[in-house]
Amino acid sequence: MTVTTVGDVGTTDLAAQFGLHQIVLANNFLFHMRPDRAAACLRNVARLVAPNGYLFVGGIDLDVRSDVARELGLVPVTDRLEAIYTAEE
Repeated sequence: MTVTTVGDVGTTDLAAQFGLHQIVLANNFLFHMRPDRAAACLRNVARLVAPNGYLFVGGIDLDVRSDVARELGLVPVTDRLEAIYTAEE
């Protein structure tokens, strides 16, 4: 069974609403926002990641993503990065 729940990434209580998760995907919605708003929303989304979990982010300004990642002490996963980007569909 698939369960879909809607939330607002603009709120700081996402973890209270949805709990912590091992994998969190934020894909192709943050680029619609001003950089300061996108950064704030990315911080909120990052609060959903459980310890030793993974946050996948796409569709956001690289500088915003990098700044927030450094601020939060996130560690990029670079294993097999080339294989990911060069894989055939």
